[in-house]
Amino acid sequence: MRVSNAGALSTEDDPPVVVAHAPHEALAGMARNACGLALFAVQGISLSYPGADADAATDAALDAMPTVAVEAVQFLAPAAAKRAEADSLSKTLFQQALRTQPLSIEELAAATVDRME
Repeated sequence: MRVSNAGALSTEDDPPVVVAHAPHEALAGMARNACGLALFAVQGISLSYPGADADAATDAALDAMPTVAVEAVQFLAPAAAKRAEADSLSKTLFQQALRTQPLSIEELAAATVDRME
């Protein structure tokens, strides 16, 4: 994620989505690469869309920027020096799902069969 001088941890989306804010005292010890990027472990990401209720989500409401809530964010290390962009929100969500709710080969096979029928 990109780390601003004010401590905002954001994605590379346009506009960037602020996932969390680092406490001011933690910023001094948070090393970043030349592009201001660092690696974080993010746990418990959830999204909500202003104006969208669970029963009747409209395209207009889903086009709005989501509000992101996270359970925990842990600084790991500065990003690799050659890395110039932060991950997008969709990539961050995909990685969290992959790490916390991985699909088994049986589930993948069943989904493939269902789709072919």
